[in-house]
Amino acid sequence: MENMVTRYLNDLRSQLRSLPNEEREDAVNEIASHIAESQSGGKPLASILSDLGDAKTLAKAYLSHYHLQKVTHKKGVGNVILSSFYFATTGFLSVVVIPTFLFISLVFGVFTILMPIFGVMRTFGAKNIFVLWDDVQIPSLLGIPAGILLGLLFAGLTWLIIKMLIAYFRLISKGYQRVVPR
Repeated sequence: MENMVTRYLNDLRSQLRSLPNEEREDAVNEIASHIAESQSGGKPLASILSDLGDAKTLAKAYLSHYHLQKVTHKKGVGNVILSSFYFATTGFLSVVVIPTFLFISLVFGVFTILMPIFGVMRTFGAKNIFVLWDDVQIPSLLGIPAGILLGLLFAGLTWLIIKMLIAYFRLISKGYQRVVPR
């Protein structure tokens, strides 16, 4: 019987190999403790392992929690991008949604930087920048304010899309958290 527990814990440890060592061992120890407590309460081992489900699904719960914590507590574009690689592997919809959100936020981020530059260029005489329709252009004197306003608009949209992406990560993680024993 103990062989089944050891095998399960080793499988879980293997599935959690992408976690930092300390996080991985904490997760394995938490499950080992849960199994020991359930056994001491008289529950049969087969029932305990059945309730836990397969180690791969349980590992996804721990991995999703880790990556969600990474983007919500350790802020930064790098963490969002790295966690996106993990969450993009969680299902077919994620393969479509996450790269789309990342691409749009990247494009809007670039426009956040370009708009003030275009505003300065328009102010100093560049033609065909900030053309509203056909031959109607923003006057040269309004180039910088228009560039700043458009840059702020794109910055806000970038922030909003990243917040939506993190909310999507939470949704995925919440689904996996149901399998973690508490």
